[in-house]
Parts: sequence; structure tokens; C-alpha cells
Amino acid sequence: MPSLKAVAWGGRTPAQVLADVLREEFDVTDELSFAQSYGAGTRTDSGGKQHPNYFLAPQSCDRWQALSPTRGQTYGTVELNRYLKQTYRRQALADALIVKFRRVPQPLGPEQIVLGDKVVNTRNQHLPAYDLSAGRPEARSYVANGELGVVTGQLKSKKDEEAPVADTG
Repeated sequence: MPSLKAVAWGGRTPAQVLADVLREEFDVTDELSFAQSYGAGTRTDSGGKQHPNYFLAPQSCDRWQALSPTRGQTYGTVELNRYLKQTYRRQALADALIVKFRRVPQPLGPEQIVLGDKVVNTRNQHLPAYDLSAGRPEARSYVANGELGVVTGQLKSKKDEEAPVADTG
């Protein structure tokens, strides 16, 4: 797989180009295959339906990135992310918006970031992190501009009210 691929629009919208490349390169056709494209595993519920399991995704979330020279145009990151959310993350967002039975934290910020979203850090900073495998806070807390991650965290019980965290693997 090439490390960088430039794709001509060829009369398509930027969102159509992104969808075509994801389908061609990673067989993305729905929310589950989208999550698997950036490293999510699967879990099967009691009814036999498969759902994304995001806890392994941070180690592989750099499989692909869509780069744009701007944020605010129709080909910018805001619109491309909005398209991805509406097309491949619709159910995850709906689950986070259900107040009565919410098991995941509510959406965060104007981008409505929810559990399982792929994210990129946009500034150098120190952030708290938790090492699930060790069961304790992580010693590494510096996150650099450009680092990728996936929003993970513990599913909430009625007692928990913590916001989701981004795990950079």
C-alpha cells in the first residue's frame, strides 16, 4: 500500500472521492467496516449482531488519513469530518444522544465527538491518560500536534459521569 496517494476529483465532490477511496482501499461500506478500517475489532451481542470494539483501534488508527489544505471549505476537514460522521458514524452519535439509556458519554464539542471517533491532536500539550492494560494512569502524558488517536473509555454505568478520552496507542 502506498504511503501517500493523491486522488483527482474527476467531477466528484470531495466527499464522494473520500467514500470511493475508503471503499476501494479498505472495503468500507457501513459503520462496522468503517471502524475496522482504522483498527477497531468486533464484538457480538446476545442476538448475534456484530458491533465495533474500539479498544484495539488506537494501535492501528494510523492506517489511513484524509489530508486537506484547509478547514473551512467544502473540501476542508470540517466538511469531510461532517460527511464521515453522517455517513459512517450516525448510529454511534445517535447512541450518545439517547439520554435515558445512554451508556456512552454525550457528544463533545461542536464536532460532536463520540466513543470510537478517530481524532487528531492539533496542538502540543500534556493530557491525562489511563493505561487499560496496567490498570493505572499512564506515565506518558505529552501529546504532540498531529498525533492520532481513537476516543475510547469505559462504558458508563448510572454512577459514572466522565467524558470520553482519546487514546493515542
